[in-house]
Amino acid sequence: MLDEPAPGFKTTIVALSRTMTTAMFDDLLADRRGDPGLSDVLDAVEARYDALQAESTRTRENVRRPLVEQILDGRLDDPGRDTDEVLGYRLAGTHLALRLEAPRGRLFSEELEPLRLAAGADHVLLMADGAQSWIGWLGRPDAFAEHDLARLRTAAAERATRLTVGEPATGITGFRRTREQAREAATVQHMLLDAPPTLWFRDVWLETVLLQDTSRARAFLVAQLGQLLPPGAVNDRVCETLLAWLSTGSHVAAAATLGIHENTVRNRLRQAEAAIGGATIQHRRVEIEVALRLRRTRLLDDDHIVG
Repeated sequence: MLDEPAPGFKTTIVALSRTMTTAMFDDLLADRRGDPGLSDVLDAVEARYDALQAESTRTRENVRRPLVEQILDGRLDDPGRDTDEVLGYRLAGTHLALRLEAPRGRLFSEELEPLRLAAGADHVLLMADGAQSWIGWLGRPDAFAEHDLARLRTAAAERATRLTVGEPATGITGFRRTREQAREAATVQHMLLDAPPTLWFRDVWLETVLLQDTSRARAFLVAQLGQLLPPGAVNDRVCETLLAWLSTGSHVAAAATLGIHENTVRNRLRQAEAAIGGATIQHRRVEIEVALRLRRTRLLDDDHIVG
């Protein structure tokens, strides 16, 4: 039978928990889990560690939030080095905002770290953006290169967290803009009928503009698609194929994109022509493509229409 751990052991572990990351703490405790006499102590220490981490996060946010709010609403337009020190984040560089969603209790700082590394960012600023969402800014002194963004896209696709990403932008104006873009992309993400867990603003820029006025967007959608508008298995397949064809410019590319036979593409395009007219498609390619993109949203669902 093992002796009861000495009080000093508990004190040491709790003290260490104040300065260690979760990963470091887990490594420290992993080897001790096999000792039955330590089980209750370790459970209590882990609970204490989680509480300290949560308290530390709240304290930092209480200090940072007023400053960030002043920057975002324009009251603080020329912050100095002191502001950087309080935030732990450089405002003079290039910023890329991410909006993360997950249930309460998730450690978003740990969710953000692999994304920071993938993008090659030097520093991170994390702020709550609702009851179950956060905005995380990735910052670096120079620009994010396309290969940085490609690595970030790959890393983001591997995360279980619901995520939207803005565009890189510089300075205070860019700090505000990229956050707005991440939030606008989140609005589109919630309106998409089959939304991916990760959505980039650059991929739905058009939708963010069109959905600013949902009444006019809905009228446009109805006028352009006619009989193809109602949801259903047949219409859904035809619209998906028509959009792929308009986007890629060829039957072959559309077939490859959808993983179907080229003849299937031709058959579905004939169905589309019968529904809205071949001449209409040829002469209004841009309008039809835009309408098909809007059809993928909940625009016609009154419960999801705002404005």
